[in-house]
Order: sequence, then C-alpha cells, then structure tokens
Amino acid sequence: MGLSRLEKYMIILDALILEPVELEGLAFSTNIECRRLKQYLNFLISHQLVERQVARSKVQYVISDRGLTVAKLMRAQKYFDKLKHVLPLPEQAKKAESLTAKANRSNKK
Repeated sequence: MGLSRLEKYMIILDALILEPVELEGLAFSTNIECRRLKQYLNFLISHQLVERQVARSKVQYVISDRGLTVAKLMRAQKYFDKLKHVLPLPEQAKKAESLTAKANRSNKK
C-alpha cells in the first residue's frame, strides 16, 4: 500500500526544512512526480504551510513558520505513537508492579 496524502505532505515539509528548493529538485528528493507534487504544493501553499519565492526567474518553495510548526508537531506525534508500543499501558504497569511485589515477598520468606 502506498503512502497516505498526509505522509506525502510530511515528506515535502521535511524536504523543505533544509533549504528552499525548485520543483524538480523537490520532486527528486521526495520521489513524487512533478504533476502530483504541484497539486500537493498548491494545497500546502493554500494552507500557508509553504511559500513560493521567485528570485531571478527561479521559482523556489520554502517552508513557512507555520509549516515548520506543523512539521515539528507531526514528528512529535510520530515519536509518541512509537512510545505507545514500547512503554506499558497504565493497567499493564500496575499488574507488573503487583506481580513484582508478590515475587519479592515470596523471595523474602
């Protein structure tokens, strides 16, 4: 199964964090076809996450402050999602604590 649209937006934002990039360079670094990439960029621009800059007849795309904030929040969310699978849930932690306490009591006898 391919990447979701949200995942593709995040790939684009992550690529733009480093530096402003022209369309072809962005297409290469994100591995997204130019026609589709333009659609994604238009969406990101319309939501003020990416800005289009024109300098010396070159069009470059740059992440906005708002886009940077969204990218950081999404990275944090990914991190916390991974932690959910590593750390025990509160109920599991309580069970483990009570089992450990029982084992310690029986070892002391």
